Amino acid sequence: MSLFDSYYLKEKIECPCGKEIHDFQSKDLDCCLDEYTINEEGVLECQDYKMVLIPKEERDSFGLPIAKKEILGYYKSELTDTLNLYSSCPHGKHWVDLILTYIEGKLINKKVNISEMD
Repeated sequence: MSLFDSYYLKEKIECPCGKEIHDFQSKDLDCCLDEYTINEEGVLECQDYKMVLIPKEERDSFGLPIAKKEILGYYKSELTDTLNLYSSCPHGKHWVDLILTYIEGKLINKKVNISEMD
C-alpha cells in the first residue's frame, strides 16, 4: 500500500466524456495523506491539522482507530516546485494529468493532459 496526498481543484477541468474532474492525487510532496485545495487563482492551500488520540473506550474491538485528524484550517503554501497531479474520469475512460509549476507559492505554469485509457 502506498501513501499519496489528495488535491481538490476548485477550477473545473472537463473530461471529454462531459464530467467535471476536481479530485487529484500526487506523490510529489510528503506523501502523508495530506489534503490540499487549489483555488481558482491557482493558490495551493495546505490543510493544517493536529492528530488527536482516541480514548481506548471509543475504539473498536481491534483497538482502532488510534487517532483522528482535527482540522485547524488552511494556510497558503510558499512552494517552489512542480507538482504532477493525476486523476481519472468518473467513467474510467480517460486519464487526466495536471502539471503545476509554482515559484514562492505563485502559480507560473499549468498544463493539462487528457489521454484515453487503454
